[in-house]
Amino acid sequence: MEFVSEQIIDEAILSLEKEIEAKDTELLMEDMGRHQPAVLSYLLSEAFKLLTQKEREYLVSLSMVIWRATRKVNPNAEPVDPRTLEEKEEDNWEKLEEVPAGSFRDRLDIFFKDYPQEDLLAFAEDALVEEEEEEDSGIALTKEGKELMFVALKTIIDCLTME
Repeated sequence: MEFVSEQIIDEAILSLEKEIEAKDTELLMEDMGRHQPAVLSYLLSEAFKLLTQKEREYLVSLSMVIWRATRKVNPNAEPVDPRTLEEKEEDNWEKLEEVPAGSFRDRLDIFFKDYPQEDLLAFAEDALVEEEEEEDSGIALTKEGKELMFVALKTIIDCLTME
């Protein structure tokens, strides 16, 4: 798949911000559900019940940016297979569990080695780390939430950018 650059990600963010102002978020989620039903089902699943409501909303927002950015590069992408989503998630959890304890950012280094969609992955990482640093954001990400959200975002990136 073609590389999803930081510029494409930024364009997806701006586009979504404009659409959110003009439309209801639920309509945007329905659009995602029509094109990637397994991804939307995954995001709304019980797997994320440990997240706070604000964390869940933030996860959906970040996922929509990722989906929009990958869609710009590959507009005719096939819907993600739920089984593939499950397998990718399991692989990502196994990889994270192999990493010794350390800072959140340091633990994610293993995912960047030779990763073909580094800008998308950096977007996910930065969104979670920067949110933590911005005290006035109102989201207040938990340690467990950040890990769960990163693995989910990495899983979605893996699935949406598969050849």
